[in-house]
Amino acid sequence: MKFFDFLASHKTFEITNEYHKINCINLFIHCGLQSDKLNVLLELTHQILRAEFFDALRTKEQQGYVVDCILRRSHGNHGIKFIVESLKKPEYIEGRIKRFLMTMRVRKISSSSNFY
Repeated sequence: MKFFDFLASHKTFEITNEYHKINCINLFIHCGLQSDKLNVLLELTHQILRAEFFDALRTKEQQGYVVDCILRRSHGNHGIKFIVESLKKPEYIEGRIKRFLMTMRVRKISSSSNFY
């Protein structure tokens, strides 16, 4: 599964509300069509990422009040959605999410090489 090909394309929707000055970013990473093997891999990946994501962005970096990582399944497709509500700019939060994912990727690669 390729979880890190999300850098190539994304869509941004922005709306301004004069009463609520908070920003929200929903970053969805599409992980392909559902199959038994991919479902198990995605569940395991989600289990690892969810706690680490909350700990990194909410607890350590204090990027926002609402920080979550959830699985999304719809019409035979599935992926992982990262949600952050913050007073900081969405572009900055998006960069923090991508940095977190790259950190997790490096950690996975280094732990895989140490395994053997």
